[in-house]
Amino acid sequence: MLFTKKKKRKKLEKPRLSAREYRKSKRLEKLKPSTQDTLRFERLYDNGLIKVGDKKFSRQYRLNDVAYEAAGETQQDGVVLSYAKALNSLDHHDTFELTVINERVGERAIENLLMPLTSDKNDVYRSEINQIMAQKFTTSENEFQVRRYITLSADSRSAEEGDKDINKAAKDFTQRFQENGIDLRFESLNGKQRAHVLNFMTNPGDELPIRSLDMAKSNKDAVASRTMHIDSGFLKINEKFARIMYIHDYPKLMEDKLIRELLRLNREMVISIHAEPYNMQETKRKVNSIATQNKIDMRRQQKDNFKDGIGEDMLSGAALEIKDSTAALQADFKDNTQKLFSGTFTIMVMADSKEDLRTATTDIKGVGQGQGVNIESVYNYQEEGFNTVLPLGHAVLNELPTKEFMRDMTTLNVATQVPFTSVELQSPHGEFFGQNQISKNLITIDRKNRDELITPSGLILGSSGSGKSVATKYQILNTLLNHPDDRIVIVDPESEYLPIGRALGAEILDISTGTDNHLNILDLPNRDDLDSEDRKLDLYKEKTNLLISLLSDVMPLTPGERGIIDRVTQMTYERNSKPTLMDWQNVLDQQEDEAAAELSNAMFPYTKGAQNIFAYETNIDLSNRFIIFNTKSLDSTMKPFAMKVILDQIWKQVVSYQNKATTWLYFDEIQVNFETEANAQWFTNLWARVRKYGAIPTGITQNVITLLGNDAGQKMVSNTEFMILLRQKGPDLQKMSDVLGYDSVLLNQFCGGRPPKGTGLIQVDGVMIPFENEIPKNTKLFELLNTDVRA
Repeated sequence: MLFTKKKKRKKLEKPRLSAREYRKSKRLEKLKPSTQDTLRFERLYDNGLIKVGDKKFSRQYRLNDVAYEAAGETQQDGVVLSYAKALNSLDHHDTFELTVINERVGERAIENLLMPLTSDKNDVYRSEINQIMAQKFTTSENEFQVRRYITLSADSRSAEEGDKDINKAAKDFTQRFQENGIDLRFESLNGKQRAHVLNFMTNPGDELPIRSLDMAKSNKDAVASRTMHIDSGFLKINEKFARIMYIHDYPKLMEDKLIRELLRLNREMVISIHAEPYNMQETKRKVNSIATQNKIDMRRQQKDNFKDGIGEDMLSGAALEIKDSTAALQADFKDNTQKLFSGTFTIMVMADSKEDLRTATTDIKGVGQGQGVNIESVYNYQEEGFNTVLPLGHAVLNELPTKEFMRDMTTLNVATQVPFTSVELQSPHGEFFGQNQISKNLITIDRKNRDELITPSGLILGSSGSGKSVATKYQILNTLLNHPDDRIVIVDPESEYLPIGRALGAEILDISTGTDNHLNILDLPNRDDLDSEDRKLDLYKEKTNLLISLLSDVMPLTPGERGIIDRVTQMTYERNSKPTLMDWQNVLDQQEDEAAAELSNAMFPYTKGAQNIFAYETNIDLSNRFIIFNTKSLDSTMKPFAMKVILDQIWKQVVSYQNKATTWLYFDEIQVNFETEANAQWFTNLWARVRKYGAIPTGITQNVITLLGNDAGQKMVSNTEFMILLRQKGPDLQKMSDVLGYDSVLLNQFCGGRPPKGTGLIQVDGVMIPFENEIPKNTKLFELLNTDVRA
């Protein structure tokens, strides 16, 4: 602390109160001492603004986590650089406070995830999934939830001005992350939300009822501790014991692991870093002045040494320390790349007993030693330290009669203490998808929640043997068990899903030559079920386009033949209320021109010949909530034709069930729809269309390159917000990195080589985390999901 040493010497010359006397004098200033008096802020506004003191206001923001621990070195450097630039955006009127809360959530977090039993045959699967979740949740990591906040403060004349100044600082802060492509999200807390954060520290273990907050009065009653006993080395807050600690000695350079290692102790704690920027113009002048004076002092010492016969290089340690410090600061300030902050790093740890508090204290000190820092208790200043940890924005330690708890930190000193570890995917009512490979926290995702996923469509990508069919079946089972009103439709070209379909009562529809199952290609949707935009469509023209597209897959069409198809389709619907392709052929045969006769001969196999499976009235039950279209036995030349007919039927099903049930669509071997530009365009149009009507489509493939080989596929993948990436081949990984911009280090680490089956990466709304979801082999669930394929 170059700028506080002289101040400390001056203070030593004056009578100084002991810590107890100082605290007592402050308390005597209050007419009615109470736990409210302990809290060093004046007013909490309904909008979340806090008046900390005279002309001092603060606002708090919730931070999302950023993928840091699993990222490559380049990406990690990008996060630290963004953090440093954000800190540099603050001026000397602003104050920054980082708060990281590690809260024990216990069994509360899993209660909403467990599936209730319904006394049906599928309870065996519900019970086993519940057991798997419970067993994974019992690990100590899952008992804790990490929350991150930044509190920004400003010196302002009024609340309105303070709010304006802080919001501008917050915008500038987040912009520095966005400029580097870092997805850091700032969520401003309102008064009630901010009171809940305070209450975690002022009333540990006690939930704060929303109804107890009186924002009209905006006083401290709602968050004040019921009881607080203040000792020289700890606090007793209600029934909990707490200790405030701080970093006493810093190394010249701190690594980025301290916060992460403290959190891994699995202790209830609050980590707080305060950083108050100096006025850099004044600071640079002071540093230069100190450096100049230091040179003069050193020359004087050298002259004195010469007179006394002592070597000129025998200089005092204090002078050499000042020389090194000022030189380092001047180098840091060069080109304005670094600022100087007055800061402190404090920790509040909580325990149920004094003995456990002592153990926690020892553990924290051990972590500090492992990271090269000395962490000590704030002896005699526990109350002041407590207020410093509170996310109020101004460090109360600044008001103490000593500066020993503060230190000067450059931008990099602060920025290297990144609060980010690994991103979590945890929806309070979501379905279980496994564990985060890094944090071991449960992964729960609610694809139906549009607040979490604007577009819930998904992809499951993995090479052969990677476990993608098991991952798909697991999702299908979860949907059937968790959402009894939802519908599942699978397009299954390899009979992969027949066993699970039979076990769970699916309607299995074999689509092949000679089958008794028929789909009428000329079926139309109910116009009343369409939205206002689609009601404007000419459905006959839509069907004409479908027929032209279908026939183009099996035969070349001339412009004249396309015109005949258009004319015949219109005439068919005019003459028949519910026509079939046979009716269409009859109308075609009635046309007198030669081109129509040639087209009739070409169409005969698909209307009245061997391939006429789509020329009859639909005779299959599509009302079952679980439907599988099995196309394995279909002739390869008919598969593109059949796929479009099936997709057309699926769209009509989606339309008819909108606002009644969510339809989940699974397209296995999705790459077959992207082998030509025309088919890719057709499929992606339907993909977007069914989403509009509330369906949730999911594509499964091992051929990522095929998807990314055309514009339509690239667009679909890049707009997919839910994705499971399992083991991939090298070229596929390279393609995803090159075309989609995915982190190559992350891809190769968790999807390259030979990772275990069912492990990889899950992406939700741009957040990508490594996951694992091993199904125990001695379970009925494993038998169901790993059943040998039987056509």
